[in-house]
Amino acid sequence: MKIITCVDKNLGVSFNNRRQSRDRLIIKDIVENFGKVFTFEYSLPLFSEYSDFAVLTQDTAMVDGYLFIEKSTLSEFENKISTLVLYRFDKVYPSDRKLEISLENFKLKEKIEFQGNSHEKIIKEIYVK
Repeated sequence: MKIITCVDKNLGVSFNNRRQSRDRLIIKDIVENFGKVFTFEYSLPLFSEYSDFAVLTQDTAMVDGYLFIEKSTLSEFENKISTLVLYRFDKVYPSDRKLEISLENFKLKEKIEFQGNSHEKIIKEIYVK
């Protein structure tokens, strides 16, 4: 399973059951580099410009490709994850939920910095098992 998610500097994922931030250039980067992406209803509006690339899913077992996750916990998928793509914001936001899996079991394969739309620096990290 290949997972894509966004975190802040402290691996914060959400605050008050909402995304901490959104940057449209992250979505553009996902579409340009990962192609078709599966996601859940909450995240589907982020891909509205790229409706051909985002596929709504309820059944993660049927996902063939990358799954973009914002609100679901990754711990339920931890043993199935082969690739983890983190988009790190250059800020620390209030968070009530952090990335709940350890990166110790993954190897950093690639790290790319780019300027986002609403963030001066976004770091894309690609981890593999």
